[in-house]
Amino acid sequence: MPATNPASKIHIQRYIRNRAGETVEEIAKHDHVTERAVQNSLRIAGIQRAHLTPEFMREGLIGVVMDGTTKISTSLLEALEATTPVEICKDGKTETVMQPDHKTRFCAIDRYVNIATTAQPRGPASQTNVNVGVGVNVRQASGAYVGMEDRLRTIRQQMKEAPQLEARKVVGNILDAPTPDMPTGDDEEGQEGSE
Repeated sequence: MPATNPASKIHIQRYIRNRAGETVEEIAKHDHVTERAVQNSLRIAGIQRAHLTPEFMREGLIGVVMDGTTKISTSLLEALEATTPVEICKDGKTETVMQPDHKTRFCAIDRYVNIATTAQPRGPASQTNVNVGVGVNVRQASGAYVGMEDRLRTIRQQMKEAPQLEARKVVGNILDAPTPDMPTGDDEEGQEGSE
């Protein structure tokens, strides 16, 4: 029901009063109606509120845009070819000539760019920190988005399949500088006397 309908306003008022703490019996007594009428109002208002979700509104807006696509395209194309009458004097005679209306054409270009930008799919919030945080999506070459959980699953699988460290012997303390008598772990010849 539209919001201008008086009955709709009554349903919404009853719904709000009920949410504020009034019981069905109190509302019925105050409005001089039956409890069944109040329950009916609460049901109708609940249905109306269910239709006012962001998803429902988004679908409605998409429908409006899709229905107006042809008219919008035609309007933009006509605006890109807009002309305006200009009076010029030629040999003492005034003549009206049609010249391009640059203001209208530039405005149409701005609208076109705005529509094209809005229609583009949204990427990650930050291009510099794409790998930070849970729920960050990455777009693959196929056009599909891969979530953080999928990427972690792939990394874990790769870690199981390929060992991360080769078998090496760790020698010495990090704080100690290697000395000629301390092995450095390098087995190549000719590195001892290269000072």
